[in-house]
Amino acid sequence: MLVKVDLMSRIEHEKRALPESLPIGEVARLSGKAPSSIRYYEEIGLLGAPDRISGRRRYPRSVVRRLAVIETAQRAGLSLDEIRLLLEATPADQAATERLRQVAEQKLPVLHEAIERGDRLPLARGRGALSLPDA
Repeated sequence: MLVKVDLMSRIEHEKRALPESLPIGEVARLSGKAPSSIRYYEEIGLLGAPDRISGRRRYPRSVVRRLAVIETAQRAGLSLDEIRLLLEATPADQAATERLRQVAEQKLPVLHEAIERGDRLPLARGRGALSLPDA
């Protein structure tokens, strides 16, 4: 089994040279997401509304990390609603923690079954892929 995880190490290295806020094109380049996806995530509440300077979106650098979390959760098979729950949950919110536990209990058996069958997991796409070698 081959497990490869690369959660934004390139971004961490480049972070020192980045300004405090980033235009949507730079966020798209750094995250690998299309600007339309970034705007959609903003529209449905996965990303907060960015500042606007002269009418143009300016995102904090932290949005790149948040997009990586969203992408990783999608690869693990979570729906956008489940990802929203994950992103909004706090340790003090017992109800949210319990809902996350229920989601995990539902998703883990499916992933374990896929591993046992030798299937490629949904995680086996793109940068930061988790994949099983071809048999």
